[in-house]
Parts: sequence; structure tokens; C-alpha cells
Amino acid sequence: MNRRSKEEAEDEILAKAGRILEQRAVYNSDAISLTSPPEVLGLIRTKMALHRNEVFVVMYLDNKHSLIEYKEQFLGTIGGCSVYSRVIVQDALKLNAAAIVLAHNHPSGLVELSEADKSITRTITEATALVDVRVLDHIIVGSNSNAYTSFAEQGLM
Repeated sequence: MNRRSKEEAEDEILAKAGRILEQRAVYNSDAISLTSPPEVLGLIRTKMALHRNEVFVVMYLDNKHSLIEYKEQFLGTIGGCSVYSRVIVQDALKLNAAAIVLAHNHPSGLVELSEADKSITRTITEATALVDVRVLDHIIVGSNSNAYTSFAEQGLM
């Protein structure tokens, strides 16, 4: 098996695993409660491993913090992603979400918080607060590694 077809096979396996995790979270009567970074990481690592560019994910949660919808909200380039708080607020209202968890990847593998990461988190937190939707965490994951940074664990939420 050449390198390209091996990567394609691995990508297909990761995509299937991500769909299974999402289905278990959404359709299980004892749905996954996403209130801690390890719980969120279990869902997003597999799904985000497929992306070579930056992707910004919003997980919309009900009042028990069970997943309503996992949405790859914004897609970017290798160096960044445009994020619009208005779109997040619209979807939160449409889905009747009580809380959200934000996540995005850094294709570089580095998971240090940038000023842009802090700024967009503040903006989204302020915008969603106006409609009584709480931001529980913002997690940054590195590509091809186990590295991550959680705003909540850093005391920034």
C-alpha cells in the first residue's frame, strides 16, 4: 500500500470514528455531557484530525450540557480562520441551546493561546451572554499530537 492510499484509508477510518462518536453523543438517551475538557477532547480529536487547515467548531448544548449539535462552523486556511459571533448566536437561538463549547485546531501543532484566540473568545462570550447562552470552554488542539489548551483549565472562562 503506497503512502497516499494508506493516508486515505486512515482518513476514512477517522471519519467513521468521528461519526460514531457524534451519533453516540446525540442519540444515546444518556447523552454525553460535555462539561470538562477530557469529555470534549474525546469527541473532537478524531473529527479534527482530518483537517489540514484551521477549522472552528461550535458544540451546541442543552441545559444539561448534552450535545444538541456538533458543527464545523467556520473553515479557514493553514494560518487562520474568520469567525463571526453573529452566526454562532443565530444558530444557538435556532437550536435552543443553553450553552456552547468552542474548539479549533492549530495545524502548526502549537497550542499556545494567541491574542486573536483570546479576543474571539471574549467577543463570542459577550455576544452569546446577551441571549442567555453560556460559553463553557474554548479548546485548542494541535494537529497530530495530544497537545491541547483549554481556556477553562487556564482559568480564562
